[in-house]
Amino acid sequence: MRENLQNGLMVLRRKLGPMKALILMELFAALALVLYINGVFSSGSKAEVGGMLLMGFVLTFLQPKTQFGLVWTWQDKIQELSTAPPEDMGEGIEDLRVQRQDGLDQLRTFAMVSPVFLLLELGISGTASYWPSVLFGVLSYLIFEVWQRGYRAELDHLLCEA
Repeated sequence: MRENLQNGLMVLRRKLGPMKALILMELFAALALVLYINGVFSSGSKAEVGGMLLMGFVLTFLQPKTQFGLVWTWQDKIQELSTAPPEDMGEGIEDLRVQRQDGLDQLRTFAMVSPVFLLLELGISGTASYWPSVLFGVLSYLIFEVWQRGYRAELDHLLCEA
């Protein structure tokens, strides 16, 4: 039984690898997007550091940064479980399932709240220049949502074995 759980934990750990790479690429893409929106790449204009730049960073980095933290937390928990005694593994896997659900609830909240900032910007300045940031965050969330479904299936299968 312990070997089945160990193998299941290895499968979970392997599923995290591609997601970590994707999230790192999303973080770099988010940085490029914020700099592009603020005109750093356009010739002759200076990027203005202020509230709008800060809002752009928050809107663009919120999803990938949160995903980054979640995936690394899950990886640490899996590593901790791989050295745990067999009687603690079932409880640890259940904790991992709860962590996954709490993290997803947090990501869903961010995905639903970020358009509010876009509407505020539209109301204050009359333009919605940060729509690419909101769109990027929603797209980032959707990719993560699809990926985590496979992770959840593996986790549920492992929980049944425990």
